[in-house]
Amino acid sequence: MSTQTSKRERFGYVKYLWRDEVANKLTGVDRLVYRSNKLGEDLTLTNTGGGNTSSKLMETDPLTGELVEVLWLKGSGGDLRTAKRDGFASLYLDKVRKMQSLYLSSPERGPKTPIEEAMYPMYSHCVFNLNPRACSIDTPLHTLVPYKYVDHLHPNAVIAIAASVNQEKLCKEIYGDEVIYIPWQRPGFDIGLKIEELIKENPEARGILLGHHGMSSWNDDDKTCYETALEIIDRAARYIEAHDRGEKTFGGQKHEGLPETDRQRLQAEIIPWLRGQISVYTRFVGTVQDDQKMLGFVNSIDGARLSGLGTSCPDHFLRTKIKPLFADWDPKSGDIEALKTSLADGLVRYRKDYESYYKKCKRPDSPPMRDPNPTVVLIPGLGMIAWGKNKSESRVTAEFYNCAIEVMRGAEAIDRYEAMDQQEAFDIEYWSLEEAKLRRQPPEKELDRQIIVVIGAGAGIGKNALHFSGGKRLGNQVVSAHIQHFGPKPGVGAHVGNDYLRTGSHAAGQIQDVKPRPIVEVRFSQNYRILAVADHGAGVRKICNVFNRNGKRTEHARKGCRIFTTRRYEQHSCSHGSNVLSDFKVDPNEIYIKIIFGYHSVTNGLCSAITHGRV
Repeated sequence: MSTQTSKRERFGYVKYLWRDEVANKLTGVDRLVYRSNKLGEDLTLTNTGGGNTSSKLMETDPLTGELVEVLWLKGSGGDLRTAKRDGFASLYLDKVRKMQSLYLSSPERGPKTPIEEAMYPMYSHCVFNLNPRACSIDTPLHTLVPYKYVDHLHPNAVIAIAASVNQEKLCKEIYGDEVIYIPWQRPGFDIGLKIEELIKENPEARGILLGHHGMSSWNDDDKTCYETALEIIDRAARYIEAHDRGEKTFGGQKHEGLPETDRQRLQAEIIPWLRGQISVYTRFVGTVQDDQKMLGFVNSIDGARLSGLGTSCPDHFLRTKIKPLFADWDPKSGDIEALKTSLADGLVRYRKDYESYYKKCKRPDSPPMRDPNPTVVLIPGLGMIAWGKNKSESRVTAEFYNCAIEVMRGAEAIDRYEAMDQQEAFDIEYWSLEEAKLRRQPPEKELDRQIIVVIGAGAGIGKNALHFSGGKRLGNQVVSAHIQHFGPKPGVGAHVGNDYLRTGSHAAGQIQDVKPRPIVEVRFSQNYRILAVADHGAGVRKICNVFNRNGKRTEHARKGCRIFTTRRYEQHSCSHGSNVLSDFKVDPNEIYIKIIFGYHSVTNGLCSAITHGRV
């Protein structure tokens, strides 16, 4: 048995992905990229965009030609799984270390002091080789740990320990002297100096558990550093599973699960309406999760209590807000109107609570309050709906709340879950450095936050419309359908849909064989359900005008949609003289899907609308 095979078998709850035959061909920064990607590929180790890795490497100074030690670390906002060489910042290590004297010379030091805020801009004076990548807020940790390689991660199993009431005691019980403990403190120079001192006092330590935050491992060998991180996480997961509460997880089940058909029917009823209610200030796109793990939480006795406490890890609530909205509703009743009433009342309370939280915790220099609507909604019997500006963002929001649930599950299994202090949470959520991350994001596109349905997407103008409106250019989300009578070869249609799904673009291509009416109604309804699962949620409450293959207007889809342009409502004539886009007023309480029809009867009007960028 090979050494690598035995190591893979040693870990029961994490994936051992290191391959010597690949890593040994790499050097320098390329090995750092490889190590980072292997850590990021396993979502049990860290969340999307979370965690950072570093290597201290000898490089040739472009000015002097001399060898200098450079700190390479994953840049701010990057993702370990997908990071490439240009995703890493580079700093002259000796210059960063000399910043200690600047910090220590300040009469007022410590977390959240003015000198802490003043240190971050100083990193720009330490940049090696004009690297434009912004540094991580965890740069002091990587700088001051006296080892060549450092991995800092946010694994659910470790955060479950770090979010327990007795976190320090548990750390000692699980790891002994191999892992140091430090209570929560916002990232910065002060905590970096404290960790440096703790390592001096505990030279045999191989890592550290950071309260309400995560963990770090270190070593002078990069492969050993990687393996140490896996060992710390695997040991935490083993401890939690040994104390798993089984059917009593989250206090046991309060509500019985609904049959899948009933659940999907209720989701199709509530999600369009809910999207309209959530999108008061700005439009959102949603992602639904209703697997057994999520239903186990929303149907549980303790689900409402635990979610109300708030999340524990800064990386979580930066996406999910400090807490979700949990609907007070009995799924057994199936009463959709009662659910709407509960959600409407809950949204009013949530907005007021969020405004109170902001007013109570804000600092003189805090950024303006952001949208007070929840980004996560939990509904007994139906699951979770996570919201974002597009499909990708809502999917990541869903991922982060899954992490929060796993943390709560683990903490409640081994101890009691403890949420982060509200003021500490606010000071992360509205931290100037986190605000800077938001400002570095690319500006929203013309059709971001909007959903387009392309009917007749398998060939001709419909296929072109699908590619044109595929999200990368305009930002919108796409769901597509195809009428079989006009259909291309099956392989072509499948390629269009799968291509968008495979490439991970913002389009959610879903090619369907849609027969002419009346089956169109059924298929459109199924398309809507697919939309609800993948992109979630346009409100579709009005009957729309649909043109059949003969150019005659038909009305269908009881929960239909309206066709409209993005800037103003105009009329466009198709080749048969029918109006494709009709002038009408829009109810601001409803959210609509844009519809593109690729039928022969409307190709001219569609072409005109697309050419002018109005669809």
